[in-house]
Amino acid sequence: MSADPDRLRLPTEIAGHYSSRSQRARVITESWVRTWAFCPNCGHALHSFENNRPVADFYCKTCSEEYELKSKKGHVARSIVDGAYTSMMARLGAANNPNLLLLAYDTDTYSVNTLLAIPKHFFVPSIIERRRPLRPTARRAGWIGCNIVIENLPTIGKVFLLRDGSQPRGARSCGTGAELSSFGPREPSKRRGGSWMS
Repeated sequence: MSADPDRLRLPTEIAGHYSSRSQRARVITESWVRTWAFCPNCGHALHSFENNRPVADFYCKTCSEEYELKSKKGHVARSIVDGAYTSMMARLGAANNPNLLLLAYDTDTYSVNTLLAIPKHFFVPSIIERRRPLRPTARRAGWIGCNIVIENLPTIGKVFLLRDGSQPRGARSCGTGAELSSFGPREPSKRRGGSWMS
């Protein structure tokens, strides 16, 4: 089912005062998720954590699930560049390790084309790739980043809420359809009309 094009548009107008491209991308994609995306586990609204929280961007007040959002231009590839390796590994080993949301957008239309959820029991150290330390001449010499290797995930660990601008059939049932069974069977939110995008 094709999603409403107006609801896929990123709010680029709110980030005009940012000079950094990465900051602009973060602001507009996080705003889009707050406005249109719901918790894949229970179907309720997602709320933002305070800025700069390590490996967590959103949480659900209803079921307490936490989510990290990663966004990129184009389409979801084999791997996604992330932040500090040590912070990532520590967070994934914590009791409240997060789920992962991957958002991809078209740079010509600035509209979302893919939203992929990875449940936390698949968002584990085995899909994290340690990058080489930065060279001694770099501004942050010795810093070690990481990649999230999507291609290492089994099919059941990839829950497409939006794919190529369309909602898969299971994405309309907030956990009751086959595509969302990785989060566990839940009743769809009546307040949200049983859909991850209203």
